[in-house]
Amino acid sequence: MIQNQKAFDTLFSSEYLTFNNKVSAVDTKVDFNKTTMIAIFLGHQGTNNKNIIIKDILEYEDYIEVLIVLNSGKSGCGTSPILTSPFHLVTISKTDKPFVFKETMVEKHCVQ
Repeated sequence: MIQNQKAFDTLFSSEYLTFNNKVSAVDTKVDFNKTTMIAIFLGHQGTNNKNIIIKDILEYEDYIEVLIVLNSGKSGCGTSPILTSPFHLVTISKTDKPFVFKETMVEKHCVQ
């Protein structure tokens, strides 16, 4: 979770985002007095057949649940050997509740 501008600036200037050439795709105007940012990263991948998304965010009385979907294609299904680093950033209303992450893996099928 990113709760303040300093943490966001550290992430925004990180090698991870600049490696992906995704810096221009990130909204840098975030009011952290009103906003909490959720950031998930899949890490460096050697193929273009994987991605990660935040599918849903559920708020309960004592915590926030973040539902994450990891999409992975079958090996050899039109994939390219290329270095990628999938990530997803989402903002929600400011909260101090703890977060619980639940991950689901989905394997994409080859289209014939």
